[in-house]
Amino acid sequence: MLKQLFNNFKENKLIAVASINSISVLVRLISGFIVSKFMAIFIGPSGMAISGNLSNFMQSMQSLSALGVKNGVIKYVAETHRD
Repeated sequence: MLKQLFNNFKENKLIAVASINSISVLVRLISGFIVSKFMAIFIGPSGMAISGNLSNFMQSMQSLSALGVKNGVIKYVAETHRD
């Protein structure tokens, strides 16, 4: 029974990719928690607040800079989709 279940798991690509992705997410979650804990210990609450503000600012700048590129790529692909 268990061997048949393992064989089905090996043969199904979607389940294999999903399990690898879930392992990746779990490792990223754990490492993020550890890094946040060390930062909280070494730089304190005010440093964490400044770090969070900087992170939010950088994310908003990335979103603004990528907006034009994304729209341009969509327009270009829509115009030349038959070529």
